[in-house]
Amino acid sequence: MTTLVGVDAGGTSTRAVACDEHGEVLGRGRAAGANVRSAVGNPATNVASALRDCLAGSAAGPPDALCVGIAGTEARRAEVEALVRRAARAAGIGAAPIVVPDLQIAYRSAARRPKGRLLLAGTGAVAVPFAGWEPIARRDGLGWLLGDAGSGVWIGRRVLRAVAADLDGGRPTALTTPVLDLLDIPAVASRPADGQDLVRATDGVPPAAWGRFAPVALARAGDDEVAADIVAEAARALLRTVGELAGGTADAGPVVLAGGLLSAGPLREAVAAGVEVAGFAAHPVAGACVAAADSLDLDLRPPRL
Repeated sequence: MTTLVGVDAGGTSTRAVACDEHGEVLGRGRAAGANVRSAVGNPATNVASALRDCLAGSAAGPPDALCVGIAGTEARRAEVEALVRRAARAAGIGAAPIVVPDLQIAYRSAARRPKGRLLLAGTGAVAVPFAGWEPIARRDGLGWLLGDAGSGVWIGRRVLRAVAADLDGGRPTALTTPVLDLLDIPAVASRPADGQDLVRATDGVPPAAWGRFAPVALARAGDDEVAADIVAEAARALLRTVGELAGGTADAGPVVLAGGLLSAGPLREAVAAGVEVAGFAAHPVAGACVAAADSLDLDLRPPRL
């Protein structure tokens, strides 16, 4: 039996899966995140922990191939590869790890063709075209200050601005009450909340945390015009980003959707109306298993997770 191990090393958590050459899952492991810039704890230790748990629960022997998808690979490849090698050694794995960008395993987890596009909208937003299963370019993914149009942070900022306008005597919106609740701004009988209350409550909120307000807009898009406008604007931004990858050709390939904002709901529906959807990357770690199999010239469909 051939044992394949895939790892999705994200910013918040690391997930490892072992499977055989037929895609049957043999073991699983989880640990804290492994983003080299933002993970809590030691990223290499976290990856090693997930690998040990995965293999400890497996009836198979040491893996014949290991693939790790991890953010930051493009910009900091040497550092990321060294991190993964340390983790593999610490977990007692002799096979040389294959290290690829996290977006690559997300695409491989849901795509059925080597040519296509990936559109991710979560905390950030990015679009990537693929050829031969390899990423060949990217659009956006520039962070909250320079881009990430249509992302959770992008939507969250617009939600906060809409609530600020409402409190300041502008356009009323049903977003205000749930946002005030999230910020623990109490209702005071003698005085309603105003814009300065919002200023004080948001003063120390870092940009990465603005995304927590995005679900408020998604939840109220069906019954609040302000929320509907924000979601529609986000969908247009995401479609514009992925559309720029087409290069003026009609056959740019189907689009794999990824990220929590595109798993379901009004934003996904609006985006899906504008592109051919190939699927949703619900389990990127499955794409890492597929890439591990590919390194051994095995044709593996994503494991049944």
